[in-house]
Amino acid sequence: MMSNYFLRASIWILGIIAFFGNILVFAWRVRDFRKGKVHSFLISNLAIADFFMGVYLLIIASVDSYYRGNYFIYDKLWKESSFCKFAGCISTFSSELSVFTLTVITFDRLICIIFPLKLKRLGIKQACIVMPLIWIAVLGISTIPLLEMRYFHNFYGRSGVCLALHITPEKPKGWEYSVFVFLVLNFVSFLLIFLSYLWMFLVAKKTTTAVRKSKAKSDKSMAKRMTLIVMTDFCCWVPIILLGFISLGGFSVPQQVYAWVAVFVLPLNSAINPVLYTISTAPFMRNIRKRASRFRKSFTGSFRSSFTKHSYIDERTSEAWNRHSMYRQLELMRLRGLKKTYSYSTHRTQEKLSRM
Repeated sequence: MMSNYFLRASIWILGIIAFFGNILVFAWRVRDFRKGKVHSFLISNLAIADFFMGVYLLIIASVDSYYRGNYFIYDKLWKESSFCKFAGCISTFSSELSVFTLTVITFDRLICIIFPLKLKRLGIKQACIVMPLIWIAVLGISTIPLLEMRYFHNFYGRSGVCLALHITPEKPKGWEYSVFVFLVLNFVSFLLIFLSYLWMFLVAKKTTTAVRKSKAKSDKSMAKRMTLIVMTDFCCWVPIILLGFISLGGFSVPQQVYAWVAVFVLPLNSAINPVLYTISTAPFMRNIRKRASRFRKSFTGSFRSSFTKHSYIDERTSEAWNRHSMYRQLELMRLRGLKKTYSYSTHRTQEKLSRM
């Protein structure tokens, strides 16, 4: 399945990053979603999509470890298994939900920057209607191939990594559906996203009078950040689209390409997105600095109190020792005085006896 150690190590690393990174993003953004922030609500949905990609990567990595050294024996059994179908289903669900959510985010930013006064931005009520519809559509797209239909025979079992991407000159059953979903649908979505952000940047440079300067500056910085996010997704999907069109032209693509696509092309944005749209943002970094400052102050305060306590104990011990030393000196002086008195009286007694 994974032909070399580099792929095996990479799929575990990217899977763990995508899994736990997007859990962190969702936990962070859900607080703002409770406050009615549409942007955080949309990014929470994007984090869920990327989280499922992390689940897919960990499944493939676990199966690769389980069958390592004997995979060629169980190749057909694995490709036709229900577990492989499930892995392929969640990979398709994750990638399509990510694409459609980014499209909604893009149009929301487009309205904010290009039409700030003419059109009303997406509200939390509208977002709560749009996103469930997208979820239903994506769930349908990813689960329809699981139906017992001849047209979708072993749709997700075309490769050892359970991807239904059409990057081969062969035309198995269901290839038209694969071309429509992974090539046509995604190409149209990314084209709309690219043109929208290009329009946003061109207009933002020419006019800022439609909104207040502070608001315009905030929207520009947000647009730049979202453009960076979209471009990473675009770079991840362009190779798949190009490979698909090349295969439609009759050119053959090696089977090993599926593994490289599954590890580095398809899930790369799922591992990078948590850094781009949450971990590197100013509110998140401000919160981290605040928590670090509190921890440093708490640690410093406890250290100081401990140091003061030990100093107080040492001081009391020193005083007690000094008092004991003073008492010893007085006792020695008293004993020396008694010794002198005793020796003097003894000497006088001896003198009297000698005279007698």
